[in-house]
Amino acid sequence: VSYMFFNSIMEVMKLCDFTDKQRLRTSFWLSAFWAVSIELGDGVTQWGYSWHDLAANFSGIGMAYLQSRYPSLSNIKFKMSYWPTSYYLNNGFEGWTLTNDYHGHMYWMTFDIHNMLPEKHKKRWPAFLNMAIGYGVDPESPRNKAITDRAFAIGLDWNLGAWRGKNRTLNTVKRLADYVHYPAPAYYWQTNQSSIIVPLLFR
Repeated sequence: VSYMFFNSIMEVMKLCDFTDKQRLRTSFWLSAFWAVSIELGDGVTQWGYSWHDLAANFSGIGMAYLQSRYPSLSNIKFKMSYWPTSYYLNNGFEGWTLTNDYHGHMYWMTFDIHNMLPEKHKKRWPAFLNMAIGYGVDPESPRNKAITDRAFAIGLDWNLGAWRGKNRTLNTVKRLADYVHYPAPAYYWQTNQSSIIVPLLFR
């Protein structure tokens, strides 16, 4: 999430014509402040402080920072998808928040295959199609136990950046929207079973 937060600030400031230096500094420090404040807040609640979460947040910030400095690293992108779990679907979404329903999250590492290919081979792979690897947890895993049932996926991803227009605002919205992994064919499995994802499902 910190990765997306960093890049969202970068995109909005780019639209507002801030310099690269201003964008980098502001995105880094705001993202770092947000990550630390969230973890400190968790430290005084039932969730408790977790240095693992803080390390993950700063890893995302670090990756986003490096990608802004070295464009070739942008061939790898991190995205998120979400589909409500049966726990909330069956209880009318009582007490639901996106951050509480961790079981419905899946995080994806996507690869811009078209851009990674040598120039003479680019025509062999469509620019709008990426490959992706997903990671999450079993959406039906009991909520009151430690999350040990992992879920994985490998499949396709839509590259919204391949569709370019002349309107700067629309291009910014499109790039922001591209941090979501949209429904696409993939092979999905859990540590205790396996199945095929149908194209119309997020998971």
